[in-house]
Amino acid sequence: MTNNQIIILSITLAYLLFNAAAGIVYGRITEKKSALSKEKKYFIGSRGLGGFVLAMTTIATYTSVSSFVSGPGAAGMTFGYAQVWIAAVQVPVVFLILGVLGNKMAIVGRRTGAVSVAGYLKARYKSDFLVIATSLLMVAFIIAQMISQFKGGATLIESITGIPFKWALIIFALTVIIYTSFGGFTAVALTDAIQGIVMMVGTFLLVFFVLKAGGGLSGIDAGLQKNLP
Repeated sequence: MTNNQIIILSITLAYLLFNAAAGIVYGRITEKKSALSKEKKYFIGSRGLGGFVLAMTTIATYTSVSSFVSGPGAAGMTFGYAQVWIAAVQVPVVFLILGVLGNKMAIVGRRTGAVSVAGYLKARYKSDFLVIATSLLMVAFIIAQMISQFKGGATLIESITGIPFKWALIIFALTVIIYTSFGGFTAVALTDAIQGIVMMVGTFLLVFFVLKAGGGLSGIDAGLQKNLP
């Protein structure tokens, strides 16, 4: 490893440790202030998340690996600017999730004490089959999603630090598992808020540097025409 890679690796590890520690500590502090049950504290963050944290965790959830790794790769090597339409669909979906589904689920959740989608479905439809089927489908698709997230995070760490992919994957996965296990949803929301701020600032800087490195939009267009089949 070069000196630059060692410095970058140190900064990356410090950043990951900071996120894990901040998430766990903030989660524990929030738990002590809330009179709700441990289950509700862990799974729904004591219902004490503010609008800013909610907005940032939503942004960080949507603009994850697909926005910074696989999405740009698909745009540059396969679909071109048509890839933008996939991202554009996410905007109205946010209003659907927060304004329609989220509001209804919050009302039912408070009335019944449900802290998960499965609990909501159980309280709303009284169907064991629906709960079991939905839970199995959620587990299957979330596993697939987390594989892509872990692989994308490990790829980023590998590319900027030079360490083997296997170790990058272990570092990334352990960080997420630790702060999620010990800090609950509050830790997840806080770290998402931190990532959301970093990604927003990074995106604006990225646009500037990409346009500069690509020779402006005309240069990027020429590159797309050359790369696309």
